[in-house]
Amino acid sequence: MKNNKKSANAVIYYNFNMFNNEICEYLRNRIKTEIISVKTCADYLELCNDVKKGNIDLIFTEYNFMYKNCDSGEQQKLKNLCQKNNVKTLILMQNTNLSLIKKVIKQKYNALVSINDNIDEVLRAISHLFSDSEKQFISKTLSEVVNDKLKNQGKIELTSKEWEVIFLIAQGHSLSDIATKKNRAISTIATQKQNAMKKLDIKNNTELLKYAYLNGII
Repeated sequence: MKNNKKSANAVIYYNFNMFNNEICEYLRNRIKTEIISVKTCADYLELCNDVKKGNIDLIFTEYNFMYKNCDSGEQQKLKNLCQKNNVKTLILMQNTNLSLIKKVIKQKYNALVSINDNIDEVLRAISHLFSDSEKQFISKTLSEVVNDKLKNQGKIELTSKEWEVIFLIAQGHSLSDIATKKNRAISTIATQKQNAMKKLDIKNNTELLKYAYLNGII
């Protein structure tokens, strides 16, 4: 009998064993229509080399991990390599902040799933990646955040740079570190932090860290 199953190689770009084990187990046991080889990788250069060699069909990663381990230029390079080699990417997001979701949507990854989605939604995302559709998959939870007009009506959104500063501060970077990393003046970074905190109604760094924790930034 002819085997009509597709063959695909997936890599999990992450470094937490629990995430690796859960996703690997899920891919091996729940996906019945495709044969999948699954490996894990936490090194950016190794990942890029595997993409170049044509060893990967799918990449699964968590947004905060990728953001902390790849600067914007490296993220764009990886995205270009994936497009060139027909590699599709699924991004798992811990955060449900509207500004961040919109930012990641604009980056045009193939599929976006929230950590708050159930496993069936992950299954739908993976099935979408195996399809020929060029449409971006956005999970139910993330779509609800974006489309919930009542919840977000009148909401003041952070700019992408304000969100970037808040994210990096929550990760332990000082204003001078961020200024150097982003090639901006310290005064600019300080203003962006102040504006972001005002919009979020955050009074001090303690409240900032609490906000970051509750929204899955740290």
